Order: sequence, then structure tokens, then C-alpha cells
Amino acid sequence: MPNAIRPTAATELKDALSIVESDPHGWWAIHTALSYGASRLAHGDTGLPGIARDAIRRAADAGFGQGRPDPATTRYTAKRIMAWQDALYVVNELPEWRFPDEVLLIGWFVECGGPEMGRGPARSAFRDYKVQHYVGGTRALYNKGDHGNGPGWPLSSCWSPDDCRYMNA
Repeated sequence: MPNAIRPTAATELKDALSIVESDPHGWWAIHTALSYGASRLAHGDTGLPGIARDAIRRAADAGFGQGRPDPATTRYTAKRIMAWQDALYVVNELPEWRFPDEVLLIGWFVECGGPEMGRGPARSAFRDYKVQHYVGGTRALYNKGDHGNGPGWPLSSCWSPDDCRYMNA
């Protein structure tokens, strides 16, 4: 039976290494931005949209540019939001990722944009930066297969700052 929410979900890559290998430029741009964001959070910074804007500049300085021009898709991977979120949950299980949810929310600002970022497909401003509501709530749907992803996706973990090498450096 086809997936009514996201018909492409059955054919989307579900293995972390395959996802990264399918678009290494995009995923390593995101990794660069998230690593920077994790470091800023570890040093006590709290303004997530500002950190995200600085993370985009950091990725650009590292050679990743400002991202793709189509604001209807995500910045670096040119995916639809739900497909990117699901792929992020898979990729974040890799040992060199394992970012906590607050860092993943910075990734949502970077990759999905929204009103506070001035571009992107996101309509939500992620008001009040409710990490558990946005990232945790979406993970709960994803882990149940109710995020349009359906069966076959690996479970996503909620990593702590202690699990993230970029917050302990």
C-alpha cells in the first residue's frame, strides 16, 4: 500500500552511510554547521537562530557555500523537510555525529530555514525553541513510523551532550 503522507518514503535510503554517500557535500556541510553549533552551546551560548546563522557562515568559510538556491527545499541537501528530518535521525546514529536534540534544532534552522532564517521550506518559527516539542516529538513519530516514513527505518536515539564529541572538546 502506498504511503499517503510521503509516497517516496519506501525508496528513500535508510542506511546512514548510504545517505551521507548519496550527497557528501550536503551532509558534511550540515555536519560542519552542527559541530560549530555544538561547540557554541557547550560554551554557554543560547540564541539558537543566531548560532544557526553563524553556523551557515562557518560552513561557507569551510567551502560549502550558502547552500542551494531553491527555498522550497532544504539548504544543503535539497530535500523536502520530512525526508530530511528522517534522514537526519538515521545519520545522527553514526558515532561521528550523535548530536543532542538542542544541536539538531540548530540543524533544523540551518537546513529547513523558516521565518527567523529568512529562507527555506519551514513555515514554523520553532517558537520558544521547544526542543522536546519539535525534535523530540518528531523523533517519537519517526520511531513509531508515523512521520510518513513507515516501516524499515532504524530507530533514532536521543543523545546527550556527553555523547557528543563536539560538546566535550
